[in-house]
Amino acid sequence: MTSGDTPTVLLTIAYDSGMDERMMETLQEIGVTGWTKTAEAHGCGGAGPKLNSPIFPGSVLLLYLLLPEAETPRVAEALRALQQTYRRNPGLTMWTTPAQIL
Repeated sequence: MTSGDTPTVLLTIAYDSGMDERMMETLQEIGVTGWTKTAEAHGCGGAGPKLNSPIFPGSVLLLYLLLPEAETPRVAEALRALQQTYRRNPGLTMWTTPAQIL
């Protein structure tokens, strides 16, 4: 968490549940210690439908990180590098929202 003087963003990450263990390891390796995770979301994107069903297996996880704005590119680059280590490109979408810590 950051102080009120530092511009802060909420980095939201939607990713294929198959990436979860390595996602959490990567965040720990780069020093991200605070996060909130929502499990078993369903969605459809570039990697196709993820509905946790026999027809469309898999699910999506949502991870929320409050970061200093200046740290966001470093975290995003590490996660894109992780994505590239997979033979098949797993779904990974990231976006930021301005945040004010109250």
